[in-house]
Amino acid sequence: MVEPAQAHIIVSDVSVRSSAFTPGERVRVLYLGSDPENARIDAFSPLWLSSLIPGIVGAVFSGFPALILMRRMRRGASGGPALSSDS
Repeated sequence: MVEPAQAHIIVSDVSVRSSAFTPGERVRVLYLGSDPENARIDAFSPLWLSSLIPGIVGAVFSGFPALILMRRMRRGASGGPALSSDS
């Protein structure tokens, strides 16, 4: 376990607005006692931004094909040209 008086410098892999934190400001830090070098600042950007961006991109790239498929299926149900299962 880490001694309370022991200091660690943690560099975040996520950049935040310069006004988000001021130098010397106390911030809450999340870490495992067995691995203090792998700490994260307890704020939205450092915790979730690296997961949120790929999730949004994935949703967009999954959403467009789903919309196209739904349009084709509706067109087929209304008697218009539809996807054929024949090759």
